[in-house]
Amino acid sequence: MSDTKGPHVPAAPPPPAGLYQDDEPLQRPTAPAQAPAANGGLVLSTQCEFPALARAASRDRFTVLVHAKAPSNVARAPLDLVTVLDVSGSMKDEKLALVKQAMCFVIDQLGPADRLSVVTFSNDASRLTRLAGMSDAGKASAKIAVESLAVQGSTNIRQGLRVGAEVLAGRREKNAVAGMILLSDGQENCGGTSVRPDGTKSYVNLVPSSFTGAGSSSRPAPIHTFGFGTNHDAAAMHAIAEATGGTFSFVGNQAAIQDSFARCVGGLLSVAVQEARVAVTCLHRGVHVQEVKSGAYGSHVGADGRAASIDVGELYDGEERRFLVLVYVPRARPTEEVTRLVKASCTYREAAMGQARQVAARAAVVQRPLDLTTLPAPSLDVERERVRLAAAEDIAAARVAADGGQNAGAARILESRLKAVEQSAPGAAGNDPTCEAIKEELRDLSARVGNRAEYQQTGRACLLAGMSAHAQQRASGTDVQSSSSKGSSAYLTPKMEEMVEISRESSRKRGGGSSQQPVGTSGQVKQAKIEEVITNIQSEAIFSWKPEVNEREQRDEAVPLACCAKPVDIFLRLWSSDIGDSFRRNRKTAGVPALLPPAPVVKRKHEAMMIKQEPQALLLGPGDDFSAASNETEVAEALEEYQMFLDFAGEELGLFHGRNALGRLLYCFCLPGSVCWRTVKQLLAAWRTCLPDSRLHATVLMAGKLTVAA
Repeated sequence: MSDTKGPHVPAAPPPPAGLYQDDEPLQRPTAPAQAPAANGGLVLSTQCEFPALARAASRDRFTVLVHAKAPSNVARAPLDLVTVLDVSGSMKDEKLALVKQAMCFVIDQLGPADRLSVVTFSNDASRLTRLAGMSDAGKASAKIAVESLAVQGSTNIRQGLRVGAEVLAGRREKNAVAGMILLSDGQENCGGTSVRPDGTKSYVNLVPSSFTGAGSSSRPAPIHTFGFGTNHDAAAMHAIAEATGGTFSFVGNQAAIQDSFARCVGGLLSVAVQEARVAVTCLHRGVHVQEVKSGAYGSHVGADGRAASIDVGELYDGEERRFLVLVYVPRARPTEEVTRLVKASCTYREAAMGQARQVAARAAVVQRPLDLTTLPAPSLDVERERVRLAAAEDIAAARVAADGGQNAGAARILESRLKAVEQSAPGAAGNDPTCEAIKEELRDLSARVGNRAEYQQTGRACLLAGMSAHAQQRASGTDVQSSSSKGSSAYLTPKMEEMVEISRESSRKRGGGSSQQPVGTSGQVKQAKIEEVITNIQSEAIFSWKPEVNEREQRDEAVPLACCAKPVDIFLRLWSSDIGDSFRRNRKTAGVPALLPPAPVVKRKHEAMMIKQEPQALLLGPGDDFSAASNETEVAEALEEYQMFLDFAGEELGLFHGRNALGRLLYCFCLPGSVCWRTVKQLLAAWRTCLPDSRLHATVLMAGKLTVAA
């Protein structure tokens, strides 16, 4: 009978393919990629539990360790990254500032061939930026979007993931590597969870079905989840990561969010191997596979036990995986001096080059002496992996006990396992890095689960983060200023450590030190951030205007709106922004807009009249979540109010241009498929957020040119 193991989670219906089909084309390499060195491939090896067995003895569940290590320092593949960020009401103040800071760091680490899309969610979800390349111009645009983030409403994780899935599903072209980051500080409260008959929560509806395929190759990307602070739903975040092949990180120390993102991105930016699949074949006719211990990685044992396989998927640069294959070893023939047990091979694809490769390990063999009075010492490598797996199993058992209210029992489980690790062959020496990390992890977790209040605040999340790291054999972030992060740190790769160090150096240069001060803690910092954004935009010429507009401006002439692309659409979008909202609110209360202080008088009245154009439609196009009026009366009222807004825009806000225009100039060039107004709106929001004590006394928007004066 076949034995198949692997996560299987039923989920929500898949998103409609191609909802977003505006991803920026991939950057084509200007020179052919260099092939890796001949010795730069994946390394596969096997090791037996014991080097010898008596010829007349048989052995049940004899352990063979299969070890795979990805190549180091190889060319990296470009990344498609979607970040899904919680902007619900609980993410206010310092939390939001820290996330903005962390996101800007991530943006800085991406290269021109990498692409990023930013999705946010609260009551609903929206895509702030399309999947765009991270050139200098792309980075500046992405930072504007991040700086515009503002909090409101509830926590709809399900919708956030759905929009993120739509971004990936709609890609016209795909980079070799893809990943999704989900950050939330709260509990799903928009109907995405359900209750099982036993009273426990089910989170299967949170994950789009396209992410829950049986094999890693069928998923568009892993979802790496980050529980931010101590009030998030750790069980939900862990379930999402587990179902999609991602990791769950607990960021209890909120100031450490940038380092946590750095660890994750350091891995995603160093994927060396993809679609790795290990095959194990029995060599001796009496040997058969009984079980494969592969953690979160799906494994399959053939019906006759003569073969087994493990779906490993992606490996980061220098990353390692260890699996235990348990086999039955029969008695040897009278003249049999060596029993060949199994051979292991691995097929994989180089992430950067896309070339398919195969590697084989030397056959696992055991000596069969005629007489063996005592078994030789077991392999330390095999014992170390046994210790790790046993610790991971007890961490999971402690979680079950603590969730059931048995906190003291959970602590006893962990304390008992700690003693077992200390008494094990690799643990007793006191100098084995893996065992020492496991000891520290067990001590810390034991202290966190014994007390009910502490367990609910940090213990559950720490247990789940540890379970995630051990199941994936991949570093996650358990940054709670404690030693509980030691267990997951054992899986850190050199590239991940390097990225964390870059993050910390960035914090030191910023003056935040290890405390990671949030962005914009003073007016000077806020002003500097805005100046940086504006300088980047000007230098990269993200925006531009038609030559005809520029020539007329030099003559200080009025520029007809016909010279700019879709001017009415620009004003409709302005109408649908925070400026329009403020206009409508103040018109109802005071009758006169109080959005801004008095603006300069429009000198040329005909210019003000030129902007009063009838809108062709109130629908603002794909990607903008604004609703049109539902009947003719409402349409008429909306048009009348919109006309009043145009009057206000021309005469009160001072929509004009020319050499007399005040303020800072942003030259806007609408890239094909992008929504220029989103960037404009985001800049306004960022400016308003960063300079809360100042007011904009002139907003100039004409012919695709925005002038803001403070």
